Amino acid sequence: METFADYILSERRFDKKLAIMYFLEKKGEIYFNKSVILKATIAKLFMEHENIDIDRNLVVTACLLCSCKKSDNPRKSR
Repeated sequence: METFADYILSERRFDKKLAIMYFLEKKGEIYFNKSVILKATIAKLFMEHENIDIDRNLVVTACLLCSCKKSDNPRKSR
């Protein structure tokens, strides 16, 4: 069975990645809000504009996953 990270990394389309994140956020398993989307979008646009030769899918996925265990309320533990 593949992990959540493997599943979202295998998805190549940005809009589908966001849909996966949104669905899991609604289930209450991960942190996902506008700031996460903004950071991933900025990274995606920067790589497209600068023509950087790196795995763009990996970078965008890392941007989406970097805050997934963060909490809206720092005093509340998960």
